[in-house]
Amino acid sequence: MTNQLVDNDARTKALAPDQSFIIQAPAGSGKTGLLIQRYLRLLSLVEAPEEIIAITFTRKAAAEMQGRILDALEMAASGIEPESSHQKTSYELAVAALQRDQAQGWQLTQNPGRLRVQTIDSLCASLTRQMPILASLGTQPDTLEDAEPLYQQAAINTLAELESGEGWSEAIANLVFHLDNDLPRIKNMIVDMLKKRDQWLAYVIQEHERNDMERALVRLIEDQLQLVRETFPDQYENELVEVMQFAAKKLSETDPGNPLASCLTMTSLPNNNENDLKYWRGISELLLTKTGSWRKQLTVKNGFPPASGNKLEADERSSKKKQALALISELQEFNGLNEALTTVSSLPNTRFTDDEWLIVNALCELLKLSAVQLRLIFAERNQMDFIGIAASAVEALGTDESPTELALQLDYHIKHLLVDEYQDISVNQYRLLQGLTREWSIDDGRSLFLVGDPMQSIYRFREAEVALFLKTFHEKSFGNIPLETLRLAINFRSESGLVEWVNTSFKSIFPKQDDLISGGVSYSDAVAFDKTTSNNNVRVYPLYGRSHKKEAQHVIDIIQEIQRHYPEDNIALLVRGRSHLAEIVPAIRETGMLFNAVDLEGLGKQASVQDLLVLTRAYLYQADRVAWLACLRAPWCGLSLESMYKLCDGNKDKTLWECINQTEINKHLQQDEQLRLHKFKEAFSNALAEKQRLSIRDAVESLWIQIGGPATLSNKADIENCISYLSLLETLDQGGTIEDLQELIEKVSQLYAAPDGRADKRLQLMTIHKAKGLEFDHVILPGLGRSPRSNQTELLAWLLRARGDEEDLILAPIHEAGAEKTAIYKYIDNIDKTKQRFEDARLLYVATTRTKKTLHLLGHASVKETKGELNCEPQGRSLLAHLWATVNPVFEKHMPENQEQDEAGLSVIVNQQTKRLTKDWTLPDLPAIFQWQQSISDESEQEPVLIEFEWAGETIKHIGSVVHSAIQWIAEEGLSKWSNERIHAESKSFDNALRHLGVPEGERPAAVKRINAALITMLNDERGLWILSNEHTEQENEYAISGIVDNKLVNAILDRTFIDANGVRWIIDYKTSRHEGENRDGFLDHEQERYQNQLNKYALLMSGLEENDIKLGLYFPLLEGWREWRFKQ
Repeated sequence: MTNQLVDNDARTKALAPDQSFIIQAPAGSGKTGLLIQRYLRLLSLVEAPEEIIAITFTRKAAAEMQGRILDALEMAASGIEPESSHQKTSYELAVAALQRDQAQGWQLTQNPGRLRVQTIDSLCASLTRQMPILASLGTQPDTLEDAEPLYQQAAINTLAELESGEGWSEAIANLVFHLDNDLPRIKNMIVDMLKKRDQWLAYVIQEHERNDMERALVRLIEDQLQLVRETFPDQYENELVEVMQFAAKKLSETDPGNPLASCLTMTSLPNNNENDLKYWRGISELLLTKTGSWRKQLTVKNGFPPASGNKLEADERSSKKKQALALISELQEFNGLNEALTTVSSLPNTRFTDDEWLIVNALCELLKLSAVQLRLIFAERNQMDFIGIAASAVEALGTDESPTELALQLDYHIKHLLVDEYQDISVNQYRLLQGLTREWSIDDGRSLFLVGDPMQSIYRFREAEVALFLKTFHEKSFGNIPLETLRLAINFRSESGLVEWVNTSFKSIFPKQDDLISGGVSYSDAVAFDKTTSNNNVRVYPLYGRSHKKEAQHVIDIIQEIQRHYPEDNIALLVRGRSHLAEIVPAIRETGMLFNAVDLEGLGKQASVQDLLVLTRAYLYQADRVAWLACLRAPWCGLSLESMYKLCDGNKDKTLWECINQTEINKHLQQDEQLRLHKFKEAFSNALAEKQRLSIRDAVESLWIQIGGPATLSNKADIENCISYLSLLETLDQGGTIEDLQELIEKVSQLYAAPDGRADKRLQLMTIHKAKGLEFDHVILPGLGRSPRSNQTELLAWLLRARGDEEDLILAPIHEAGAEKTAIYKYIDNIDKTKQRFEDARLLYVATTRTKKTLHLLGHASVKETKGELNCEPQGRSLLAHLWATVNPVFEKHMPENQEQDEAGLSVIVNQQTKRLTKDWTLPDLPAIFQWQQSISDESEQEPVLIEFEWAGETIKHIGSVVHSAIQWIAEEGLSKWSNERIHAESKSFDNALRHLGVPEGERPAAVKRINAALITMLNDERGLWILSNEHTEQENEYAISGIVDNKLVNAILDRTFIDANGVRWIIDYKTSRHEGENRDGFLDHEQERYQNQLNKYALLMSGLEENDIKLGLYFPLLEGWREWRFKQ
């Protein structure tokens, strides 16, 4: 190979199927492509494709990964060999995989569901679905995308326990008093904590000993002091002691509370004992400013008074100050010393105060209670959030000492586990992977493949913990599995000039070394595959003051320049926050340029949706004056401001609906305004007459159509936005009304407007987070000078530090209302801020590495005059602050000669014009009746659930669900572990499952008896034992299968399927019907007739996968009934 990649050895080694790896792969290195190559390699070796599981973190990524695997197989089937070396490798691996596919009869391209490529959330859900009782769920709950209302209710229920008189009431009272009885604030804080309970729940449920936690504090301080002691150069010891004693002596007289004053007894460089903390604090006070920078001057406040007094004393003062400043100057050259000394100044004391410890215990009690309340709400509604599902999945796998049957079964089935984007893993997800691999060992034929880029870890807000990647990488192992560490280096995406600029800039932005506690990731150089060079790859556009409108104009100019020179290239406008586009989007629209905004424009900010929302409010609440005024002003009615004033003037005691219906008031309006109002009134009268007879969606949609709402829309995107709103109404409907209007408003604010269907992909607007994993020809980054909002204070801060095989836990409570943060809380909070600062730097890295050709940086700096000189600097937490060392020369060069006026102070002119329908607008005529025939080839069919007629009520259907789950449980555990006694022993589990399904308490005892009867009958029936026997081959329970039947896509779940000793494939369906009459055989024959077509479809699907003879069976456990027949095509 003539042009071999610099990381070719690593890429080749990563395909070794008998080894496990963790791979760090920088932006543009093709890490997902490498994972797919390994997947193809493994496909050529396994007995079944289900032995390989590939995991990623989003549905989009999982779909893309599966699509690329199928594309590779189809390319292999075509026989057309690609030219590039990378594609050639993939082609050869796909050819081998396809040969294995054909030899084994998998037919993967026709049955892609056998490729186990899924999100980690879907994996968790599938585990809990397989073993709902082990997961403590009873039945599989619905997964909530947004659990905010349930968090709110759990917080309310928790605080309601304040006066319950239970053991935890006193703890709640202590916290409420601590926070000045601010219950709304406490409620919101509980909600915020519940959103991340996977991070703290395991710690607050522990019993905490004050002495243990204070010893952990001592160890923390001693470790940090050891670090600074090792960093401080010994050759400066004597000089440091000399100037410290001089300063301490002066301050002991004038300012004894100064940390320097306590160093009077310091005779040598302090060690790392907890008692040495006061000395190190004094050293930090001498050498560093409050902001952590090296001191440039020393004053009397630092123990160095002016050179006054007699000559001897003046000379000594002058000499010591010069000596100290020279020492500071020389110490600046030692890497890491500044950071170590800065940490010292923030170290807490080694003891909790009694009040602090009281609130620590109160918070642990309150948070435990809130988690229990949330669990109860989940159980009542049979719903759960992703955190709960993940925790339940971990629970379903058991522990290291006691793995469950499910864990052992998965351990048998899963041979190879591949995880993409491993840097985004959370604590719960990490525990899940531990559970899946805990029984793995060296050379057992299984492999673990972890790939990711810690430099692109930007999802802390989703509980991603980059330290887990760093820990795995540095330890070179995951549990019992040794891992070989590999690094990729080639960037296939960006031109050489861009890669070099990123390398140079981010070496100084990222920390020098990895830090597991603060999540610091050191930088790894990349090497450009594309050697194209240009002097204009990166362009900086300096702005000064709050120049957002100027920035918007710059963006327009950049877009237009790129489109002139590269009309076919695509452009991405990436921002840190959606609000950063407030001035830019209107400016782009004014030019007439079309663009795609990806989840950027809030649905609630669209005029068409705002109009629908006020229409809903007016329909629901006749006294909502603001909503009615907005309705009358909206385009479908379009009253003038003058007419609205006449309606309202002097009628404050009446609703607007009453005013509209009074002729005496209306006659003062102009004639065309009266006509508009009459049409609106007529439609609204009809709607109100039907109120609560229709669903809220139907009512609002019908009214909206009648008054001409659709005619006011200007494009297809507006229509889609309105449909989204109406669909939301449907989900919140409570008997034809909306019970919680605020919930509707909040839900609307969480939805995003549909992209403009007229626009192509050549201009896209999105957040940096949305752009992760994407690439563009040109990238524009505006708003770099803006800072994000500050994080809210949390009820409890926690810090977990590894100590050999053990861990030190430190908890810190929120400070008392009106008081400063406690030293312990402040220390942990500073670590969290450092984590966020490091993640902000990684966010900037992700943004700058999306581009192939050019990168455009826009940001504003503040211009300030100091001692007659103008200086510019960025806002502290802005992305521009991270880049400042690189771009500062450009800002200094173009800095204005005077301070510019902020745009915030400029006057704003509000346009009060409105668009409206013409006064003679009428609804269009309905179209003529026409015949419509659905295209059969486009149909998709889910197998219907045929209700067993003996069971009329909901309870009976739920009995059937539990029986099915229990039979699956028995089959998967094995008959040897089940008996009549075991069935009765599980009665509580069955009752719990029924409760989760909503079966009333009074009906559950009889239902449990019926479940027990069905299962015991099956265990004592020869046919039932044969069905559940583990002597069959290829046996599956609740087996999902899909395929085409009669030109329709059919999805089905087989209760049980296996191949018997004669090579016959059996497909068996369980029926929990009960027959009280005499003609039992007639009843069974009738049931066979009912279900025969459905099972024949199952057989038809299975026949496409194998050539075995197929028999079908219906088993009735309550009747010891059985019907079977042979499938004939």
